[in-house]
Amino acid sequence: MKTKLLASSLVAATLIFSGCGESTGSDRLAAQQALDKGDYAASIAALESKTNKSNEDYMILASAYMGKAGFSFTDTMSLLGDATATSSSNSFKAFSTSVNTTLQSNPDALTNLQKAIDNYTNAGGINAAPSYQAASFVPAQNNTIGDKDLFLGMAYLTQATAALSYLGDITTLQNGTLSEEFVASACAITHVYASTLVTGCTNATVTGTTVTLTVNGNSYNRLTNANATQVYLTNYNLNPLEPILVNGNAVTIESILVTAINNAFTAITRFAPTDTQDDITKFKNEIGVVNGQVTAATIAAYIAKQN
Repeated sequence: MKTKLLASSLVAATLIFSGCGESTGSDRLAAQQALDKGDYAASIAALESKTNKSNEDYMILASAYMGKAGFSFTDTMSLLGDATATSSSNSFKAFSTSVNTTLQSNPDALTNLQKAIDNYTNAGGINAAPSYQAASFVPAQNNTIGDKDLFLGMAYLTQATAALSYLGDITTLQNGTLSEEFVASACAITHVYASTLVTGCTNATVTGTTVTLTVNGNSYNRLTNANATQVYLTNYNLNPLEPILVNGNAVTIESILVTAINNAFTAITRFAPTDTQDDITKFKNEIGVVNGQVTAATIAAYIAKQN
């Protein structure tokens, strides 16, 4: 943990001094000062409307959106370290539960996390502190080394685990008695993406854009796209169900969970300190990742086996 927090400090120092040789402008200074005070709305307001944003502008904006979502980089690294310090077999569940605790008080977290991801993606040329430069980096591949890569990876990881909380009561993911809602969500995923049913689910029928699942004799619905090739992320607590919107667009399990977690694992494995890479390896082993990639069926199988 101390290594990770020290690394976080190195990242912060890198960002602070990265613009020392240039005119930062009053808007960037105001945004940075607001960010330092935890006034994320003011930080965003100072930079969001700028037509030509610098790399540092994008990094400040991304950090502000992460803070607005309730997940600062240092806090997220701490959650990761705490989750993996206590158990080698339940670390991903512990991390997901911790993320959900923050998410409960911030219904716009997924949108703010996506805005953070977009801004981290737009940033470039931010040099990494030495501890963040992965030994596997190959210059010939024209890869980007930078603090933003680790920041981006952590944002993706937080987004993916936050999405899990919309599938069912996430506290049951950790206690070994999975809620029927979670089983139904897992079954909808495997039915649509892999044409199979998970244990505990006895029937799945698609009518229009609704897949109806039977779990322990009880009926549950989940939403799909028009040709039933994707499952929309929905809030299981709502009736009728509605797709979760991020930046005004309905998001699917594939986009908000599967793609996000694969992007997270790739970035963190390549650009994080060794101890953080080890944490991600624990996550992969727990989920059951094969050949380095997570699929929708992988996620569903992981959920179902917790029962």
